[in-house]
Amino acid sequence: MLLLVVPLIICVLALVLHRSPLVFDMVEKPVEPPRLSNAPVTRLVERSNPFIISLRNPQEADLSCGFEFEIRTKQDCEVYMLWGVHTNLLARITMGEGFFTSSYSTLEEMFIEQSMYHEGPIRLEKGTEGHRLFAQAREGFTLGPPPRHRVPLVFLTKLPDRDYSELELDEKDIVSLVTVVHIKDDHCVEMTSKLNEVLRLRNGNWIPLHKFYSTSTDTDQGLCAVCQSESVTRILLPCRHACLCDVCLTQLSSCPVCRSGVSSSAVI
Repeated sequence: MLLLVVPLIICVLALVLHRSPLVFDMVEKPVEPPRLSNAPVTRLVERSNPFIISLRNPQEADLSCGFEFEIRTKQDCEVYMLWGVHTNLLARITMGEGFFTSSYSTLEEMFIEQSMYHEGPIRLEKGTEGHRLFAQAREGFTLGPPPRHRVPLVFLTKLPDRDYSELELDEKDIVSLVTVVHIKDDHCVEMTSKLNEVLRLRNGNWIPLHKFYSTSTDTDQGLCAVCQSESVTRILLPCRHACLCDVCLTQLSSCPVCRSGVSSSAVI
């Protein structure tokens, strides 16, 4: 018996003296991911968008026959239809590069210079009823096959050039809306649609017009995506999914819709 115990003691001492790692020291303990309840809460400031543009019957619209669109405006405004606008300009304003506009005296001057031709300004009065207009390219207008460096049509909707103080606007109020439109043609057969919209604030900054993505439908009245019983009360940022109630927010570590990380949340 002693012959068996002595070798065992010698092995243990050798392990301790040489500080050899034991098997259980190599096992990593699972780390619980941080809960969304620990993410900072962002305060949302509501800004009223005075311009809303919608395409009517886009499934039937193409470059040859044109299409009807509707503009609802809360302020008197001017609308330019700019055909064949260079994508370089649109990329820069989408990224918020305000310096690109500083070399032009007016906003419309910048877009007119970067387009193949334009129509307008069309002056519209504010009101509850929408203004219906028609957009159709000139005969022979084409952008050719892809890849392209121009988009078919851009709507520039803006407040008239005047002192914004008359309208009691602050520095972060919206003064212009840029709407980028794809139009179906012989080379690009995807359905006519709005590709992007970018807002310009009075202070000169450009910001994309994002919508909050909701999991709600007309029947579930905006219920939490997890418990399906409580109303949605939180918007997750930066993915912008409005999908959780306050209780379920404390139980998750990522967005339940897209599984992306969450830097903060906002109360609806």
